[in-house]
Amino acid sequence: MPISESLYMLFNNINSQDFDIINAHVESGLYSEQFITDRTIMETRVRNNPIPFFQGIEESSRIIKCSLAFTEIFDENKLREVKRWLRTEFYAPLIFSSNPDYIYYALCSNASNLMHTGNGMGYIDVEFVCDSNFVYSPIYISDLYDLSTNPVSTTIIFENLGDLDCHKKFI
Repeated sequence: MPISESLYMLFNNINSQDFDIINAHVESGLYSEQFITDRTIMETRVRNNPIPFFQGIEESSRIIKCSLAFTEIFDENKLREVKRWLRTEFYAPLIFSSNPDYIYYALCSNASNLMHTGNGMGYIDVEFVCDSNFVYSPIYISDLYDLSTNPVSTTIIFENLGDLDCHKKFI
């Protein structure tokens, strides 16, 4: 995932550069990112049957942790602006600079800690919870096909740029 090596991010259509903030790696060692989200197996158990009945799988939402470092000295007004930026009441688009084609819809959750030196330099640890475990792509617009007067079948080839299979739907 390209999150940790991204220098900047766009959240709720506002760039972190507007607040003099970069996405920093503040710990030593390798980057650590969620690769696959948690899954819960849903099953039903019946008395006297040691094997449960499989009902399906419930996917957990993706969690993204970031350390947002100030590149310039901050004051109380700057911190208030950043709070207003991060505290949305809805899932907002979250895009990282190293791969702008990956769009997450996220909310800033839990307590965010400000780590600082006492003289206006530091970083904020934040945690975003996404609306799903999926990563979205930009909207792709294709040609418009008018098949209303088509007497025979026509093949239209659709290039799937995602990771999930597209299912055919015939009307």
